[in-house]
Formats: sequence, C-alpha cells, structure tokens
Amino acid sequence: MPAIEINPTRLESVHPYDIYEFNGVLGYKGTHILGYFVSLLISNVFQSSGTVMNARWLSLNSVYQTDFCAVQGSIKQAGNVGNAVWSLSISIHLFNILFLRWTSNRAAFVAVLTLGWGLVIGIVIIGPTAIRTSHPTHYPYFGISGSWCWITSAYPREQRFLEYVFEYISAGTSFILYTAILLRVRGNLIFVSGKPRLRFVPRGQSWKLSILRDYIDSSMLRVVHQMVWHPIAYGMLIVPIGLARLSEFSGAHVPEWAVLSTAVIFNLTGLVNVLLLLATGRLFPDTKSLPKFKPRKTIDFSISARNGITPFTLSQWSDVWGAIYAVCQLFGRS
Repeated sequence: MPAIEINPTRLESVHPYDIYEFNGVLGYKGTHILGYFVSLLISNVFQSSGTVMNARWLSLNSVYQTDFCAVQGSIKQAGNVGNAVWSLSISIHLFNILFLRWTSNRAAFVAVLTLGWGLVIGIVIIGPTAIRTSHPTHYPYFGISGSWCWITSAYPREQRFLEYVFEYISAGTSFILYTAILLRVRGNLIFVSGKPRLRFVPRGQSWKLSILRDYIDSSMLRVVHQMVWHPIAYGMLIVPIGLARLSEFSGAHVPEWAVLSTAVIFNLTGLVNVLLLLATGRLFPDTKSLPKFKPRKTIDFSISARNGITPFTLSQWSDVWGAIYAVCQLFGRS
C-alpha cells in the first residue's frame, strides 16, 4: 500500500458528510445534502416569483380575479409549501447522519426528492381540482386573497392546513432535531450500552464533554452551531405573517401596513437561506489527505475506564501509527 501522508495539524478537520477511502488514492462520496439545498432554493425562487407578480396589481392599482391571479396563487403556495418541506427534509437528513449515524445512499436521495416534490405538486393540484369540485359553490380555489392572490377565503381550512400547518410543523420539528444534534455533537447527549444519557458540566470542565465526542462530533461542532439558526430564523420569518393572516381570516381588523410589512419579512426567507448556506459552507473543513475514520456510535464505559476513550478508529493498520503520531502532536500543543 502506498505511503499516506497525514497532516497532524488537521486532525479535527474531517468533513462528516464525506466518506473517504484509501485504495492508493483518495475517493469521495457525498451524502446528497446539496440536492436538498438546491430544492430549498428552488422553492425560494417560487416564493420570490409569486411576490414579483404583485407588480401587476400595483400597476393596475387593484387585484382582479384572472388566470394570472390563479397562477400567482399556485406559485406562492408551491413556494411556501416547498420551503417547509425541504427545510424539514434537510433537518431530518442531518439528524440521520449526525445523530443516528445512518449512511446516505442514492436510492434514498432519489426517493426523498420524488416524495418531496410529489407532495408539493400534489398539494397545489388537489386544491383547484378535487377540493374545488367537492365545494358546494365551486368557488375559485386560487384567487384574490387580500392584497395579492392565493387560496381564496372560501377555503379557510385549506388556508390553514395546506400551508400554515406545514410551515409551523417544519419550523418546530427542525428546531427539536437541531437541538438534539447539537447536544449529541457537544457531548451532552451520549449513549451508554445503547441507552441515551444527558450530561452537563460546569463551563470550566468542558474538557469532560470533549473526550465523549467521537470524530464526527468534534469536526462538526461549529457547523451544527451555525445550522441550528436555520429553524430559528425560519420560525421568526413565518410567525409574523402567519399571525397577521390568520387574524385577518378570523375577521379581526389588521392594518394594511402590518400585512405588507410581515409579507416583506416572510419573503426574506430565500436571502436568509442563502446567507446561512454560505456561512455554513465556510465552516466545512478541507479534508484532503485524511484517512478513513469510522465514528463510534456508542461508548462502552467498561472498556473506556481501563483503556481510555477512543474518539475514532482506523480501518487500516498501516494508518494507525500515523494517527497515533498526530494525536501525540495535538496533546503536545495543548
């Protein structure tokens, strides 16, 4: 086997979304998270397109029930539901990788893409077809809704359950999943003999958490700290417009300026997603020349008490000595 150079100064720089194999050369296999981000950004494009279409109503100084109005309503719903679906999909994907330590494969990726976009398209299509057909008045499903076009007031349940519920479930579930991931990679949540255990220590004793982290935990701590802001930001952006619109639907008087300002805030989701993606991307470490590490999913304290906690294992014996040298260099600098 050819000699492999290990850079001891980059031992904490493995990218957990990648799997590296040594067969004389370095190989790369992604976990398809970029595909989910692209789907999220496509949904943001739909959102923005629906908002840009408001320029027509501004030029006419009124909103009219036309085919253009129906198209705007369908585009806005597709963007809003898609944003919720793909935000949640990214959260679940990272939870599977970083918390459950499942591997990603192409079949699962294609299945999620198919189901996700199928759900978005299905929700948009079912309204003006099946739901409108069964409605007593057959009133247009997509049409005038306040200052723009969306699901009309004749379908109040659909307004709530076919959009706002998706958004709130996505934001709430994502926050819970990211919190669990953060506890895991920080070392607060560990598994002892297959059972989860929470562990909190004083600030000055954070090293006790560090030794409980496996290799993926240590390398992804900064990334997860950044990603946890995604559901928080998403929730902060959807809550104002959700409250304003639901109050409006219930008959309460909502000033026009409040509706428009909350709509502007809500349409910042695309910009926020891009900024968070760029900020998180800068935290992804460079992983060239690293050997293949297999993270430990659980910690056996009966073994660790005798031999110490091993944060990672190596699949090649010839790489072990290089890793030992790298670890010694790290401890020598600390």
